[in-house]
Amino acid sequence: MISWERFKKTKAAGMGIVLPKFQEAATDYQDETLAKEGERIKNCGMMIKAIGCKKCGEKFFKGYARCKSKYCPTCSALKGAIWCAKLYPLLQQWLEKGNNIHFATFTIPDQEDLEYALKIIYDAWRYMTNKLVPKEWKERFAGGVKAVECKIGKYSGKWHVHIHALVLRTGYRKDAHFLKENWSKAVQHVMGEKIQVAWPNIKPIKAKDGSKNRDKLLWSVCETVKYATKINPDMETYRVAQAFYGLKNRRQISCWGVLYGVSKLVEKEMDEESDNLIKSFKCTTCGFDISEFLEIWENTGKYWQDTEMKDYKEAVEFVEKPIELNFDKNYWYDEEDNICVQTKFI
Repeated sequence: MISWERFKKTKAAGMGIVLPKFQEAATDYQDETLAKEGERIKNCGMMIKAIGCKKCGEKFFKGYARCKSKYCPTCSALKGAIWCAKLYPLLQQWLEKGNNIHFATFTIPDQEDLEYALKIIYDAWRYMTNKLVPKEWKERFAGGVKAVECKIGKYSGKWHVHIHALVLRTGYRKDAHFLKENWSKAVQHVMGEKIQVAWPNIKPIKAKDGSKNRDKLLWSVCETVKYATKINPDMETYRVAQAFYGLKNRRQISCWGVLYGVSKLVEKEMDEESDNLIKSFKCTTCGFDISEFLEIWENTGKYWQDTEMKDYKEAVEFVEKPIELNFDKNYWYDEEDNICVQTKFI
């Protein structure tokens, strides 16, 4: 769950930056679909979900009605937080068992056309893992999570599309050369030409040094699961349209191997709020432990940043029992047809 302050900041960004950009693009291209996406983002979070203490009446922020748009800053922040909450404990377990994790960034040459860039990067990943080195891939790596990010290149002015991946392996082995060589081959195969491909940036996360590694692991998880793209005030409207249609119906984050199934847990939590929080509620103002859900409409019909928002206390965090990671070596294919290691969650 995101905090009340984080909710207010991201909602203001959605209303003040993202919504006007979608409205402008919809007008420029006479595109009703872009206009509807803007309306989704505008209406996101207008209903606040709170918990009210039945004794003192204090209200605690619980959540909000979600639009789940890829471009909504609030929903992107929430989804990233859920991904971190689900992934981090599993990855900690993996390291504590003496295994290793690589944080890797895979890039392709910057492209003017986003849809073409996305085709290259998705096809190159599938070709590398399923056709180029499938046997060695599954022998080296027990699983992982990958996410695609799209932004405008600082120097090229074109789309800079890349993959952030956390790649899990048992024991220790140097994989940098293997990943660099085969990623380059895969991109060249998909593009059909001998071109210069930047080698993946590989950062190992080792299990031996406690706090330092935990900080590095947390940073790596947050960097991997952040937004698919960020709409900014200077973005041209044709870029907004490219982002919307290029990313439409594409899975941004996917898991394989020992992490297979985490995607479904995240989507379930985005779709259905857990009632665990209200069950574990204890009012931090008066100590009373009986509460009720409240649904409150905020700022209806007014511009968000010009409206005075009510103050809510932060709800007491409910911590779920961590999923235990149990790993066996039966192989199967994930939701994107990547070869992976079959595992169980106990």
